[in-house]
Amino acid sequence: MRRVMSLLIVMMCTAVMAGAQQQPAPPAGAPLPPAPAFGQAAPPPAQPTQAPQGRGQGRGQGQQPAQGRQGQPPPGTGAPAPAAPPMQQPRPEPPSTWQNIRIEVGISDSFSAEVQAKKTVSMIVLDGRSGQVRSTGGNSIMNIDAAPTIRPDGRIYLHLTLEYQPELSNQQQEQMRAAQNAAAGRMTMYSESLSLVIADGKPLLASQSADPRSERRVSVEVTATILK
Repeated sequence: MRRVMSLLIVMMCTAVMAGAQQQPAPPAGAPLPPAPAFGQAAPPPAQPTQAPQGRGQGRGQGQQPAQGRQGQPPPGTGAPAPAAPPMQQPRPEPPSTWQNIRIEVGISDSFSAEVQAKKTVSMIVLDGRSGQVRSTGGNSIMNIDAAPTIRPDGRIYLHLTLEYQPELSNQQQEQMRAAQNAAAGRMTMYSESLSLVIADGKPLLASQSADPRSERRVSVEVTATILK
């Protein structure tokens, strides 16, 4: 009987020692599993747990793409950057012969048979470009814009804009009151916009205007000369 008990004890000790050798050592700081009671078999060793597989396991074995700083998506995964606005191309300059053109504008104003006035404005403008003259004083206005272009046949194409309003002197106002042709003081302003073809150096009567309140007449004569 004693030999049988001794044999059983030896077999149990051998089984316990074999199970202890198969179990992995617990990590540092982890509590040791309780020893099996006398006559019971040792519990099977714990199987290591596997991490859950993500959607992108085929690409990175379950790892999700790393996020950028402050929650921004990594390069190549976000929306494309907006395209830069197209640069404005400089406007091409109109063709020019690089010759200057002298433009003379003569304004003849006949308030009555006794009151006559004439104004002349002269300017020099480059071919294919534009020029302007501004003259304002009191109630008088004289504004002229001119844009000449030399044609292949030697004539000059001219776009002319004119604003004209005279201011009468005291003597002219008295003469106007005596003639009773128009109200004294501030006169009617004339505004014209003309497109002309002028021969080089030859004057051209561009317009003749009438005052609707009187017999006043205003004539505009234009001369364009190419400076050699």
